[in-house]
This record gives sequence, structure tokens and C-alpha cells, in this order.
Amino acid sequence: GCPLTLRPPTSRWVMRLTPAEWAFSLVEHVHEAPRLPDGAARARGFDAADWSAIRVPCSWETAGFGRPIYTNTVYPFPVDPPNVPAEGNAVGTYQTSFSLPGAWAGRRTLL
Repeated sequence: GCPLTLRPPTSRWVMRLTPAEWAFSLVEHVHEAPRLPDGAARARGFDAADWSAIRVPCSWETAGFGRPIYTNTVYPFPVDPPNVPAEGNAVGTYQTSFSLPGAWAGRRTLL
């Protein structure tokens, strides 16, 4: 796994979303990836009730999900940018939630 060793910042104007545990879903094929609902439900995000937890930042392979496919010589799938292969190309989806402090109201906020 990936240890949580980073210290959070001390400024009241900075909020770190990592290191932390986030909800995580891994599927084997692009067409199985979760999709956000339409309309107002979109703001609530994915239904992650059945998802696993993963420490972020971390690669999902080192956290025990999927299999590493890193290479420096030959891609393990056809190279055809911007198209993504539908088979043999696992998709990981991460989700977290947070609330902005009241003191941030009206301020420009960057994620």
C-alpha cells in the first residue's frame, strides 16, 4: 500500500484533499465505468456505496487493485490517439467529498 506520510498545510486558506482515503472503483473495460447521473443528482456524484477505499495519492496497482502494465518499450495495447481501447484497458474512478470552510465564502476557490 501507500503510507500517508505528508503533513497537511498550516494556512487557513489551503485545504489539502490528500493524503486521505477516497472511494475507488476499478472496472476491467471502459464501457463498465460508472457514469454520473443527469440533472440535479449530478452534483452529488457517483453512488459509491459499494466501492472500495484507497489511499490517495497512490497508484491503484501498488494499493492492490488491478495489475501493473507499465512499460518503456512496447505498449500493451494499440496506440491510436485520441481513441482509447475498449478491451484490456482497466478504468479506475476516484471520488471524495468535502465542505468549504465558511470563511471561504465569496472567495475564488481552486481545486
